[in-house]
This record gives sequence, C-alpha cells and structure tokens, in this order.
Amino acid sequence: MGRPVKNYEAITLKYAEDVVNGEILAARYTILACQRHLDDLEKIGSKNWRYDFDPAKGIRACKFIENMPHTKGKWAGKPFIMEPWQIFIVMSIFAWVDAETGLRRFRRAEVHVPRKNGKSILAAAIALFMLVADHENGAEVYVGATSEKQAYEVFRPATYMANNAPKFKSTYGVEVYKSNIIVPKKGSRFEP
Repeated sequence: MGRPVKNYEAITLKYAEDVVNGEILAARYTILACQRHLDDLEKIGSKNWRYDFDPAKGIRACKFIENMPHTKGKWAGKPFIMEPWQIFIVMSIFAWVDAETGLRRFRRAEVHVPRKNGKSILAAAIALFMLVADHENGAEVYVGATSEKQAYEVFRPATYMANNAPKFKSTYGVEVYKSNIIVPKKGSRFEP
C-alpha cells in the first residue's frame, strides 16, 4: 500500500491563508510572501498580469522531493515527507511561471529557517531536482556558503539521497563522487 496522494496545490493555498489570517504564527516576510501568493492568484488572467500559477510544475517537484530519502536520525532512509511550509516554498519556486514562456517566475529564493528545521535536506532535494528533472541539459547546480565545510552540509545529504533513493542513479544516469554529482549524458553537474 503506497502513501496517500497529496493535494499539493490545496496544501499551498491553505498554508498561505492560515499564515495570513494568523492561524499559523510566522515572521513578517513569510506573511508577506503568503499574502503575495494569494494576491497574485487573484490577478491571474487580468490585463497586464504576465504570470500564471501552473500547479503541475510545482507538483512534479514536490513528488520528486518526497521520493528522496531522509538522511539523518530516526527518519534516515525513510521518504522525505514535506511539511506544509516546505510545500509552499517548492510550489512557489516551481509553479509560478511566465504565462507566455512557461519559464519560472522566480529565479532566486531566499529561505530563512532556524537551525534543525530541515533546510539543508530541502535544499539538497531541490538541487537534485534541478540537476536531473528540470529539463535543463548542461545544468549547473552549485551549493554556496561562507565556507566549503558549510557547503558540504547541503552537498553531503544530496549524495546520500542520490545513492539511496531507489532507481535514482539508473533512471537519470547519475554518477556520484566525493566532490560532485554528474549526469554525463546531459553534461550536468552539481558541486559544492
């Protein structure tokens, strides 16, 4: 018996609404991001509004991420089941697109989360998605940090995920090394 099917679009909407109406306590910029999401949904299809919310693109990323394994502690090896705040982030990054080109609206995302809340594992899974499933030949994915040691705090979980997700390497033609993950057929690489 598989996991229940999630309605990522509904989870995203409910999270944004709950943050804006105060049911979920959040910082100012989170509240503003959620309000922007709700306001922008209202603008879709109106004159001079160039963006669309394409849930299928965000759902694809969410499903990919939730097929990656957790990397530490009691959840190590089990599927990475995202919390609503994580789903909101992924849907915001991947589902908002330019209505004409279909390209992502947001090319940069800043995620500020306290320690021990899963930001490294989320970043690692997003990086792997962008390496192999973002329809980009020659993808270049880099983890940046204030030090190389800190960059490995995201890269190391990504190598664990790549080595331990069922069929990941064979499906995408991935090779995992100490200091990079590559897809030779597509000329793609992921490095700290």
